[in-house]
Amino acid sequence: MNKITRRLIVGISSIVLIATALIIGIFLSQYRDILLKQETEDIVRKADEIARFSTSIIENEDQLNQKSPVARLINGLTNSNLWIVNSDNQIILSTTTPEIAVSATKQITTDIDSIKKVTENSPHHGQIGTFITYEYSSFLGEKYISAIRPIFSDDAPKNAIIGYVILHNKVSNIYANDSGLYFLVVMSIMISLVLSVILGIFYSFRFTKPIERMTEVARQISNGNYKIKTCIVQDDEIGVLATTMDTMNDKLDANINEIRRLEESAKELVANVSHEFKTPLTIIRGHIENLQEGVETDTCEIYNKILNNTKLLDRLVNELLDLNKYQNGRVNLKIEQLELVQVVSDVVNDIKQIAALKNIDIITKIKGGEVKLLEADYIKFKQLITIILDNAIKFSPNKSNIDITIEDYRIIIKDHGKGIKEKDINHIFERFYRSDENNEGYGLGLCIAKYIADKHGFKIEVSSKINKGTTMTIIL
Repeated sequence: MNKITRRLIVGISSIVLIATALIIGIFLSQYRDILLKQETEDIVRKADEIARFSTSIIENEDQLNQKSPVARLINGLTNSNLWIVNSDNQIILSTTTPEIAVSATKQITTDIDSIKKVTENSPHHGQIGTFITYEYSSFLGEKYISAIRPIFSDDAPKNAIIGYVILHNKVSNIYANDSGLYFLVVMSIMISLVLSVILGIFYSFRFTKPIERMTEVARQISNGNYKIKTCIVQDDEIGVLATTMDTMNDKLDANINEIRRLEESAKELVANVSHEFKTPLTIIRGHIENLQEGVETDTCEIYNKILNNTKLLDRLVNELLDLNKYQNGRVNLKIEQLELVQVVSDVVNDIKQIAALKNIDIITKIKGGEVKLLEADYIKFKQLITIILDNAIKFSPNKSNIDITIEDYRIIIKDHGKGIKEKDINHIFERFYRSDENNEGYGLGLCIAKYIADKHGFKIEVSSKINKGTTMTIIL
């Protein structure tokens, strides 16, 4: 049993026991008050009943017999003591010992005098009720509740007080059945304790089981297991936590896979860059060594070869730097409003000298006479078109045409080269990818073009037929 389980059991048990104790305490306090109130009402009712039949006893003190109503009432007072007092404050009937009755004479006189004052000042003389007191407890030996009821005359003067009924009842008799009640209270507490422990165990295991599961999942994650799931489905905060943990684990798994992919890409990048650098560097080194050893004498041609390979290295470095910027999101676009036809015209003017080396004509067609405006970074957008057009020139045969069509915010560049195999089309935008027939370039240009297009929200579509050419469409 873990600490949380023990704490939950103790906590739930304590709450149940405290609640039970409070409820029982409130009940007992109210219960005893209710019993006392009921006893007070009962003793008042008895005193009133005795007072109604006591007029004859006061007026004819020698006529009390066993068959009289008062005698029957007195015989029924099993737990009470009765005094009947005449108008001279003398006890003429008592169920207690004479000594007790005599000792209480002074208290009786005091109480009767107080009652007389109340009755004399009352506008409802004759309707005076019963008076309750606890003052006779000291005379009777233990705590008693006493009811004092005036006895009114039936003859003239009407409603004159001719005596008093003083009825005593033991307070202890009121709570005589408390032992049974206390037994029930103790049993209730014991049952509550057992139930609270059972409920505590049930809810604690229900609460701690998913926590233990999440703890195990967290331990597995720390050991590198990113496929594990909590498998907890609950509509509460624990369920939300479990779902969050599963989501976090999925993201960790995806991030780890991405990190591994990037590590592999980095290794591949290093290998590819090393390979691409090695060729021009080897050529440059070979020519320089030949010059030192005097093997080659045509220095002008050698210098041109060295220069060309140096330019190739410079271009490779620039492309790698551009690619790195795009991959790391460190490219900020300077968006401005551009006229599409003008940008294409600028690219064609810049690249036509390269096309002229292969006697390639670039033919531009514009469909729709309206001016086509767009929001883009001029330099990057121009670089995108240049890369695709340069690629078309590179793989076009000498003395051929390249068609550029501008239609509905689409730039369609079509060459008449040998085309791209279907198996290569899905890979041409990957860095350093070169088909078997491609012996030119480093496989970076189209990758950079794709990054530029994505950055602007453009799309590049490719279609190709072997020996008929390739068409690349830039959708703006």
